[in-house]
Amino acid sequence: MGRQKKYIVPIFTLVSLLSFLFIRRQNDTYQLHEIMKEGQMLSTKSFVDSLSFSFDNNLIILDIPSHNLGIKKSDKIYHFLVDTGSPCFFSEELIKTLGLEQKWILPLGIDDDEEGRERTDLFTAQIKLQNLVFQFITIGKLSKNKEKLLSKQTKTHIHGIIGANLMQHCLWQIDYVQKKIYLSNQLDFLPKAKKKYSTTFIRDICRRPCIYLTINHFPRKPMAILSTGNPHSIVLNQTFKSLRNAMLYNKIDTKEIENARSLIIGDLQVQDVPTFFEGKLKNYLGNGFGGQYTITIDWKSKRIWFGEK
Repeated sequence: MGRQKKYIVPIFTLVSLLSFLFIRRQNDTYQLHEIMKEGQMLSTKSFVDSLSFSFDNNLIILDIPSHNLGIKKSDKIYHFLVDTGSPCFFSEELIKTLGLEQKWILPLGIDDDEEGRERTDLFTAQIKLQNLVFQFITIGKLSKNKEKLLSKQTKTHIHGIIGANLMQHCLWQIDYVQKKIYLSNQLDFLPKAKKKYSTTFIRDICRRPCIYLTINHFPRKPMAILSTGNPHSIVLNQTFKSLRNAMLYNKIDTKEIENARSLIIGDLQVQDVPTFFEGKLKNYLGNGFGGQYTITIDWKSKRIWFGEK
């Protein structure tokens, strides 16, 4: 009996701690979900606008002049990664320049493939893209590790990420050939593709579009984040090891990159898609695949179109 009492307090303490951590995580998740939905675009009329971008290591780089970020008396150009697979982030340098410390909301955990769930400070900011103004957009602070990773991926010094929680406020069309992004609130206003394929998607907490992939008719369908911030075609995490083993078994050559013999996304079917098994937590459908099409994303109807060039 004495031994049982001896263990009651430690066990109760452990259970209480685990319960507290679980409730805190659930509360953080709910808060993040609500915060990422916030923001608006100042336009009530029908519109279409376009932005030119450049490529750096198969990643989309958008140049934004300082006055479009609210910085007066400066003609500096800031470089942003356009990533449908990420929420918006600013570098610490840019946050200080904009004085966003005064618009601090709270720190919350955001899932990251490299760092797991990392707590980051969140702010609100206004961003102008051409003639369109996006207000009260939630912005996270880029971690030092994320900045280092971006510096390895691109030769361009990245000041931030234009992400899904800003994009959700209108239609986005990415034309990889013309190197243009079209923004509109009417699908009919966007340039038409010769032929297009569509699929529905699920929005995650950070408003990122997530798509089910059918690879080699494998019964388990990976849910992948459509990420224009990933240079590869398909990136799968190690939970799909059995799929990789099947690919290796059927391989003829000795390439390090496995090829998906068949990929089905909605009503789009393609063959021989390079597949990497290097994701730590998430699965991604990146620019290596998306760059073959003109991609149109409608967050309101939760639908993506892949247009043939």
